[in-house]
Amino acid sequence: MKSRLKRFAVVLIAVITLTAIASCDVLRSIGQIAPEKKLGEQELARLVTEAVQSESSVADCYSQIPKSQLDNVTYTAFSEYVSILRSVSIKHGEVDSFRILSGEAASEYFEGVTSYSESIKGFDSYGDLDVITLCYSNDRSKDLADCNFVLQKGEDGTYSLAGSYITDTILTYDFISHYFSMIAEGNTDALCAILSPTYSSDIYIDSVINAKAEYIIDYYNLRVKSMTEDYEITCLAPMLISYVIPETIDSDGTSVVPHSVDLMVDNNGSFCLYDVIPVNSAEPVYLYAAGEKALVCGSFYTGDSVEAILGEALYTISPEDPSEVTVDDDGKEHNIYKVLVSYNGLLLRFDAEYRNGDPAEWEGTLTSIRLYDISTDNIYSFNRDITVGMNMAELLLIYPVIDEYGFVYSFDEGGETYQMIPEFDDYGNISKIQLVMASDT
Repeated sequence: MKSRLKRFAVVLIAVITLTAIASCDVLRSIGQIAPEKKLGEQELARLVTEAVQSESSVADCYSQIPKSQLDNVTYTAFSEYVSILRSVSIKHGEVDSFRILSGEAASEYFEGVTSYSESIKGFDSYGDLDVITLCYSNDRSKDLADCNFVLQKGEDGTYSLAGSYITDTILTYDFISHYFSMIAEGNTDALCAILSPTYSSDIYIDSVINAKAEYIIDYYNLRVKSMTEDYEITCLAPMLISYVIPETIDSDGTSVVPHSVDLMVDNNGSFCLYDVIPVNSAEPVYLYAAGEKALVCGSFYTGDSVEAILGEALYTISPEDPSEVTVDDDGKEHNIYKVLVSYNGLLLRFDAEYRNGDPAEWEGTLTSIRLYDISTDNIYSFNRDITVGMNMAELLLIYPVIDEYGFVYSFDEGGETYQMIPEFDDYGNISKIQLVMASDT
């Protein structure tokens, strides 16, 4: 009996020992137990590269990194980071190796990222970093930016994962990914929350940010041809993630052009989103008088027709000397005069000719309109609702992205490009607005 009990005890001890060993293996496979021997830079870079190469290798690669070289990077963070690298890398092809950049090349990379803006967050807070570039056996997209990751070098010369660099990159990536997701879902409220940190000035009241969100969603629905998975990441860093959307329909409605989107983190840690949506410039800007459409730049008028539309002018200046002399296809010369016609709060300029040499009998193309008066009897506006005296926020409700273009609105009419340019007083109110040919600005 004792002999049988003794044999049972030996077997039980063996089973417990094997179970413990197996448990250690399982724990190590998810990164909770790591080897003690420290890895060199090449070996550490190899493990990250292999994790990028194959999703099935992530757990095994993570488990081979000593805890002292993880820099507090959890398995979840490691897995998400290499997944991001994989999504960038897949545009190039199949990863087969890596290359550690020289100190000079790494500095050029850092400077290239931080040159984006004077207010961008720098790399200094992430310590002494080496840059590793993924390489491919057959790079399908050599024109795309390299896919890079970094390793951190400690004071003792030991290399490790760069913990805060990885977590900050994930945070920035998730932010811009959420931006694209909310656009795809048409979620205006969520998009407003994303845009708010970028537009923090007093002029960006809630209704303005909401107008911007709706305008952005409409642009992506109507103008963006590329699928989200086809967007190309051209820069992946904790302080800057840049995308290129390969195919969008240009403002002319026919041309297909790329479109850039950037998310920057500034020195204060704030997210700044730069998605400069093209202004819908298909519609011209008309001069309205007393709520009725009156004149448009680029169209031909006579002195009599202008008077019939607007009434008698305060004064008309018809210069004696032409501003230029043109020659038509038949070789005939034409004297062109800059004729000014003034009304209360309104100044018009025409490139005109004089019929029979009489300055009072002029006809020509309207090239400039200026609104400048805010008196109560001023009846003039652009497109019915753009007037002198309105503030920036009111203008943004009409043209939600005009601030991205210095508050200048451009459109084509009569073969020329015209620009509506408001001027603001110290309180952000429009003091005057001019509509001129772009070539004259």
